[in-house]
Amino acid sequence: MMAETPDQEPPRTDTAVRQLSGDLRDVFRRGLTVQGWALVVERQPRPRAAGGQTAPLLTLAQQAQTRLKQLARAYLDQVQPQALEAVLAPADRLANLANALPPALEMHLKQGEWTGKTAADCALMVGALASAAAAGAQRGRDFSEHAAGWAAEVEEQATALREALNAVIERIDGPKGTLTALQGRIDKIRADITTALDQLVAGGQEVGDGVRRLGTGLLQGLRRHIPAKPSSPAKKEDEEATDAPPPPAEEDGAETADLLVETLTGTGQGAEKAYQAMAALEQANETLAALYLRLASARTDLAWARALADQADSLARGGASLAQDLSAMPQAWDDLAQGFQALSQRFHQEGLTLTGARALIAALGAEKQRSWAGLTACTTAIRRALAGMESLYPSVKA
Repeated sequence: MMAETPDQEPPRTDTAVRQLSGDLRDVFRRGLTVQGWALVVERQPRPRAAGGQTAPLLTLAQQAQTRLKQLARAYLDQVQPQALEAVLAPADRLANLANALPPALEMHLKQGEWTGKTAADCALMVGALASAAAAGAQRGRDFSEHAAGWAAEVEEQATALREALNAVIERIDGPKGTLTALQGRIDKIRADITTALDQLVAGGQEVGDGVRRLGTGLLQGLRRHIPAKPSSPAKKEDEEATDAPPPPAEEDGAETADLLVETLTGTGQGAEKAYQAMAALEQANETLAALYLRLASARTDLAWARALADQADSLARGGASLAQDLSAMPQAWDDLAQGFQALSQRFHQEGLTLTGARALIAALGAEKQRSWAGLTACTTAIRRALAGMESLYPSVKA
C-alpha cells in the first residue's frame, strides 16, 4: 500500500508566473515561422469540396484559423486572469483602506483624541500603504515583463501568418493574379460566343438562300415540262406568231441538274457552318461555366484570406495593447507608493499639532485621488483588454 502524499503547498504567484512563461515560450517555439507558413501555402493540397469542385487552400484556412485561436488561448492562458488578479486585487483592497483612512482621522480630530501617538500611528499606517504599493509595483513589473515577452511571441506568429496570407492575397488579387487571369479568359470566351452566334446566323442564312434557290429551280423545271392549257384558235395563232421556239429538251435537263447540284452544295455548306458554329457555341458555354466556378472559388479564397489576415492583425494588436497596459502598471504603483511614503514622513514631522494633522489629512485625500486615478485607469484598461481578447477567443484551448 502506497503512502499517502501530503497536499503540496501551491506555488507562489511569482514562481508560477515564471514557470508558465517558460511553458508559453516552448509552445510558441513549436509554432510555424514565416518560412514555415510560406511552405504550407506553397505545398498545400487542393482538396475537393462538395460537387467535385476544387476548394483551393481550404485546409490551410482551417489550419490558420485554428492556429490563431491556439495562439490567442495560449496567450490568455499564460497571462492567467487569476495570476493577474493577484496583482490587481491589492489595488482594490488598498483603495478601500485609503478611502476609509481620512474620515477615521477626521473623527479623531473632532473627538479631540489627536496625540503624538496618534500621529505616529497614522505615519505607520500611511507607510504601510506605501510599502504595499511598492510591493504591488514589483509584482506588476515582473508580470508586465513576462507579458511583454508573450506579446512579442504572439506578434511574431501573427506577423508570420499575415505575411503568408498576404502572399495568397497577392497571388489571387494581384495585377497578375488568378482573378485577373480568369477575368481575361472570361472576356475572351464571351467574344468567342459572339463570333459563334454570328457564324450560326450566317450559316442559317446560307441554308435559307439555298432552299429558296432550290425551290425556284424546281418551279422553273416544272413550268418547262408541264404542258400549257389549250386556248382558242385566235389566241393560238397569236402565240405561235410571237413565241420563240423552246430550247431542246437535253439542254433544259442539263441546266436544271446543274442548278440543283449548285443549290444543294450551297445548302450543305451553310448547314455545315451552322453545325460547327453550334458546336463551338456549346463548347464556349461549357468553358464559360467552368471559368465562372473557378472565379467564384478564387473570390471565396480571397475573402477568407483577408478575413484571417485581419484576425491575425487583431490578435497582434490585442496582445500589444494588453502588454502596453500592463507595462504602465508598475509606474502607477510607484507613483502611489512614493506619494504615500512622502505623506508618512510628513506625519512624523508635522502631524503633532491639530493644524498640521488637518493639513495632512487633506493632503492624504488629495494624494489618494491623484495617485489612485492613474492606477485605477491602468487596471481598468488591463481588464478591458483582457476581456476583449477573451470575447474573441472564448473556448478554444491551445
